[in-house]
Amino acid sequence: MKFTSAFKAVATAGVMALMMSTAASAVTLQLHNGGDPGTLDPHKASGDWENRVIGDYIEGLLTENAKAEAIPGQAESWEISEDGTVYTFKLRDGIQWSDGEPVTAGDFVYAFQRLFNPATAADYAYLQFPIKNAEAINSGEITDFNELGVKAIDDKTLEITLEAATPFFLDALTHYTAYPVPQHLVEEVGDEWTRVENIIGNGPYLIKEWLPGSYVRSEKNPDYYDAENVQIDEVYYHVLEDQAAALNRYRAGEFDILTDFPADQYQWLQDNLPGEAHVVPFLGVYYYVMNQEEGQPLADIRIREALSTTVVRDVIGPDILGTGELPAYGWVPPGTNNYVAEGSAYMPTWAETPYEERVARATELMTEAGYGPDNPLTLQLRYNTNDNHQRIAVAIAAMWEPIGVKVELFNAETAVHYDAAARR
Repeated sequence: MKFTSAFKAVATAGVMALMMSTAASAVTLQLHNGGDPGTLDPHKASGDWENRVIGDYIEGLLTENAKAEAIPGQAESWEISEDGTVYTFKLRDGIQWSDGEPVTAGDFVYAFQRLFNPATAADYAYLQFPIKNAEAINSGEITDFNELGVKAIDDKTLEITLEAATPFFLDALTHYTAYPVPQHLVEEVGDEWTRVENIIGNGPYLIKEWLPGSYVRSEKNPDYYDAENVQIDEVYYHVLEDQAAALNRYRAGEFDILTDFPADQYQWLQDNLPGEAHVVPFLGVYYYVMNQEEGQPLADIRIREALSTTVVRDVIGPDILGTGELPAYGWVPPGTNNYVAEGSAYMPTWAETPYEERVARATELMTEAGYGPDNPLTLQLRYNTNDNHQRIAVAIAAMWEPIGVKVELFNAETAVHYDAAARR
């Protein structure tokens, strides 16, 4: 028997297509995971290809249901103070790490302190900055970690104090930056705690194999508190960045779930594999990071404005990708809980300006910055290997051509790409 489904995440839309095969003795899921995980440490991770693995072997205070709503995870209940700044969580009875040690409130305190420790260099620590003194500790302004607003009242009670009332805080706790880590193991072996021979977890699955460049394999955790409702016994998270090859392996029955596929194949999938590719909302933003170091051309705000205003966002979704992505002018996608910006997403005043006028203004800005036909600006646009990333990059390079910008496209594997980005 087969059930079909798959998933893709770009901008504010995603794609889903699933195929799960069953066997009499066990259910194994072959998941196309995309990039090669650089780490399985929740404080070191920065990509969804890592998140998919981490979120299966570690669980935080809260987790999510099928509607992406925050629900009890390791915490069975919580109370919020009247002013919305103090959250008190009660941990479930019997929760434990896979080596048999109990999961305690102290593990969460230790994890949050480790997250904000400047030495950890956690890329996404800022997602938990609503916590009292978190940002000051992360910046080094405060060196006493005991001043962090995370306290263990006892082994089963955790108190988190915020800088100010934060309506989305419970949702933030479902992110892997809020996951606990096993203090007893990290203190024993340090950062090597996520090596396969050491790694333990408290989630529905346990990591059993990790073959870099090939796959991570996990098995159902029999000691997970809700193990009886975990229906899949084994998961392979396959590394493959070539989307066309991934689609071929899906069609051959080698993959059960695709996490991405070439956008130009969407209509083909609709026509030839009806019911297997579904577009669903996804909370995310697709963006480029610009090198604004002193002496670099992009340090000039006039050039950045020229580049931004000439990107025709409205055509990227329907014409370049074709899977429902929405134009993004700010960081918060429409539909985000507790966010209000004139009733929808942020949009700058120039977004309604005719394209020809935007190009004319951008050309003026480039001329003021010293660039023109006799002195064109040459930029390198880097992206990790992915058919959809390439399609977007080619389109944007064409959009910048009218204002005298020459673009060199450069792609690399995911791990190499993000390592280079971090070092710039």
